[in-house]
Amino acid sequence: MRYTAILFFMFSSFLALSQRSIGADLFIGKVLEHKKGLLFEIPPISIGGNIWINHQLDGSKAWHHYWGNPRVEGLLTFMNYGNHEVLGQGIAMAPGFVFNLKKWKRSTLLFHYATGIAYLTKPFDPITNVTNNAIGSHVNNISRLKLSWERPISSYIDLSIGLSFNHFSNGLTSSPNSGINTYGLNIGLKRHLGSQIEIHERPDFIRPRKIGLVAMTGIGVSEHSNYGGPNFPVYFTNAGVYWRFADFQRLHIGAEYEFSTKVYEFERSVFNTEENARNKARRTIIYIAEELMFGPVSMRFQLGFYTKYKSAYNGEPFYIKIMTLYHPPIKPLGNVKPFVGIMLKTHFAVAEYIALTTGVSF
Repeated sequence: MRYTAILFFMFSSFLALSQRSIGADLFIGKVLEHKKGLLFEIPPISIGGNIWINHQLDGSKAWHHYWGNPRVEGLLTFMNYGNHEVLGQGIAMAPGFVFNLKKWKRSTLLFHYATGIAYLTKPFDPITNVTNNAIGSHVNNISRLKLSWERPISSYIDLSIGLSFNHFSNGLTSSPNSGINTYGLNIGLKRHLGSQIEIHERPDFIRPRKIGLVAMTGIGVSEHSNYGGPNFPVYFTNAGVYWRFADFQRLHIGAEYEFSTKVYEFERSVFNTEENARNKARRTIIYIAEELMFGPVSMRFQLGFYTKYKSAYNGEPFYIKIMTLYHPPIKPLGNVKPFVGIMLKTHFAVAEYIALTTGVSF
């Protein structure tokens, strides 16, 4: 933890002129045994540390007020999983948001969401690390959820106590990839930098159409289940309708088609017929999704249910897709809104692929 302290003071001196607050905490928790068949023993304890910088949004946009004037957060995470020889350590950087759930006179309940990139020191190796069948690569994604309670203990220092969940995964771009999940307690301090900013009154907001259409296509990458196997593309496209039931939230429903070349090539390699190979590689899906909008950026959480229409898939009954989308503000296009984004597809806590996507809504 001495490295965490050194970086904390370095960051505070560098960012003092531009950031509203900076903090650090100690994480004490445990690796979650989320899947049967893990070859390593779950360590009795995992210890880590976090450094974060917060910038309070000033209310100059209508969506600031809708979401309770949240903070933008930059997170730096260190994790010692508790088994140096097999699981090693992880370091990650992730941007995110911090939302005010409840304010009292002297304290605040907050929800944190962040996702970014992580480096893990001890992935699976067929010679030197055969028991780590959870992570197959050094570079991974991190997604973190945290619930925290803050209370000032001086004019510029706040005490922070929280519960957090951290998911590390490479999206099956490298096998094995059942992922490593940690959960536990966070205890730390936050220091305010500079004076409190003035929150603007909510500006006028021109409400766009309430009901519209949206279409999306993209390509993901998934490795064959054998270590060191090739990566195969997964193609998908979907179309649906949305209902903008609130100023900055939309509900989606639609249909989706996926084609996994990994499954197709495997079926052909075992001398299955062309038709049967394609049936097993196809996925036909009905989905429902909620989209949360933060200016030009949105988060879409999608739940898809597999159907048997032109598909012989007989695995998990549904999937979860988590998308971060960017909607460039191109005014000449009017109600036609293109977007690009990145997506993670999972079955429960096990990832299937990471994908790039593009689409349009109108």
